Amino acid sequence: MPPVKIVCRANAVQDYLADVDWYESRQPGLGWLFRRAMRQVETRLLLHPESAPLVDRDFRGALLRGFPYQLAYRVENSVIRVYARSIAPATPNSYVTGCKLRSHHGCPLA
Repeated sequence: MPPVKIVCRANAVQDYLADVDWYESRQPGLGWLFRRAMRQVETRLLLHPESAPLVDRDFRGALLRGFPYQLAYRVENSVIRVYARSIAPATPNSYVTGCKLRSHHGCPLA
């Protein structure tokens, strides 16, 4: 059975909203596109939790379409636990792994 929920670290919602505001301040409508990209990642992870590549033996890295972010997460029973959001690497081999990701902010998914 696929996971039934996504759980993120503390302060995630505030960090996410700050990012939405930042993008919106750069260009009207860009904050909305950022929100949509996050919802798409959430949907993808709930439907296909192991679709993102392993970036460490325990963590997967899900990239956001159209934005330079990746989410580091693990699947634990019926829960997807997101540990960090970071600026995505320029190449697949340059992933920073596990919880030691250069955390730009927390995960917005709740």
